[in-house]
Amino acid sequence: MYDNKLDKVQFSLPKKISYSQIYTYSQCPYKYRFRYLLKFPSQPSKYLSFGRAIHRAIEKYNKGVIAMSVPTQSSLFLSVEATLPTKDDLYQWFLEYMKNEWFLNQKERSFYIERGKLLLSTFYDQEQKDTNVIIAAEKRFSVEIDNVQIHGQIDRIDLNDKNNIEVVDYKSGKVKEVPTLKEKEQLFIYAMAIEKNKEISINKKVTTLSFYYLADGGKKVSFKMNDEERNSLVTKITSTVKKIKEYKFTPTPSYATCVYCDFKDKCTFATLQKKEIQ
Repeated sequence: MYDNKLDKVQFSLPKKISYSQIYTYSQCPYKYRFRYLLKFPSQPSKYLSFGRAIHRAIEKYNKGVIAMSVPTQSSLFLSVEATLPTKDDLYQWFLEYMKNEWFLNQKERSFYIERGKLLLSTFYDQEQKDTNVIIAAEKRFSVEIDNVQIHGQIDRIDLNDKNNIEVVDYKSGKVKEVPTLKEKEQLFIYAMAIEKNKEISINKKVTTLSFYYLADGGKKVSFKMNDEERNSLVTKITSTVKKIKEYKFTPTPSYATCVYCDFKDKCTFATLQKKEIQ
């Protein structure tokens, strides 16, 4: 049985709350304890390493596009030969970022380098046809939602052809045609953050939320947020933060959660065997 008395004495709570913290707590409060109270590092992962390198290369591409489309004082001194980022630029940035990422061996690294080139090639080709205008990339934010300060970073913010805002989050994994409500909440928070920050929203409406899956030929899965979903999320955030502040980290083990948990080898509550159906 978990007793939180020692935790209250020994460990300080995080000073900032993020979507990742709320999501982790919803998976298992005890997992939250490992990651954010005890500050145990996550296990190395080829998927995380690959996704991180892809994201960083695309971030640099997007910021390059923004720099060429939004005149600044510094851009006035750029060479007249300055151009938009090319597909080769994307490849080179990706290769550079991959050098510092963890992989089990060179064979695994080489596999993901080739996979990354394929994904980035498709991404680049689609970007040339996209009519959206990128207005921000990896935009940091801090927003108050029902007296809770939420911090985060948005992959990409676009202005679409109807002069409204589309929020985009990149995914390097397999396409999910129908994201779960729990997965959508990430973009719901981003939408609320943009709506409350006129500097980011430039007085435009957030009308579209999109997961941009880079695999399988590249595909956007878009959706909207209704009032019921908004109110439900606000309630969830308030409730979750209240429990965190009260040090309520009672384990909620299940095979589906535990088998993929980074801390399963350290957790005495982990459930690592499927229950037989009677």
